[in-house]
Amino acid sequence: ENQTAAAKKSRRLPTEHLSQAMIDDVLESSLTSYFEEGSVVAQMLRGGIEVAWFGDRHPKEAIHCLCVNRKTKTVTVVFRGSVTAHNWVRNLQIVMTDHRNPIWEENYDGWDNMISLHTGFSLYLLRKRKVDGNRKIDEIFTRLDHIGRELDSEGRYHVCVTGHSLGGALATIFSFYAAADPRFNKIGPVRAFTYAAPRVGDLKFMRAYQQLERTNRLLHARFVNACDFVPLVPTFSLEGLFIGQWYKHVGLQ
Repeated sequence: ENQTAAAKKSRRLPTEHLSQAMIDDVLESSLTSYFEEGSVVAQMLRGGIEVAWFGDRHPKEAIHCLCVNRKTKTVTVVFRGSVTAHNWVRNLQIVMTDHRNPIWEENYDGWDNMISLHTGFSLYLLRKRKVDGNRKIDEIFTRLDHIGRELDSEGRYHVCVTGHSLGGALATIFSFYAAADPRFNKIGPVRAFTYAAPRVGDLKFMRAYQQLERTNRLLHARFVNACDFVPLVPTFSLEGLFIGQWYKHVGLQ
């Protein structure tokens, strides 16, 4: 049972003769103190962060939420880490899959029109649905831009991406494609903060990622624990029984 002062006060309020304005006033004045000190929700409220959308339609999809900070005009995409057995099956699909490089028209060192990504991780965001042909990443992009334009009608808002473990892998891929989309870097780079994220792509992916960083469209801070095994894998792809392409980390560790 919630024993904070705000919660106790709310239980003492009389139920008769209460107008909606009175209720709204009490909620507004006590909201930040209603939740337990140090809890995630309490810290979010103090930081001016609101949850705008939960993407949890199906447990086998990329579970995520979109948060907003109206003061800084920032929309943050948060990806969940591994929870289900299905997540771990996908984690072990270390064979790489080729994808069209979203910045293939640009000229940079190490250019290629294709990049290779971890099959299991990329399936969450880049697989086309049989029903409508849409990808999860496009669905999130549409929702992200819609929410961002509620903050600023001209689309001048900041984009942040974060996640832990599997969520960090998805945040890495998402930040790459978001930074390549001009909708999301009008007033600054897409910022990614990942925690215990495994490697997600090959050398061609790393070169393309670095191009977005060099051109100030993407910033990525990658946090790891020196004793954690997850950021050290995968090391290479498999082609049948043989070693395939080597995985490369991106961002600043």
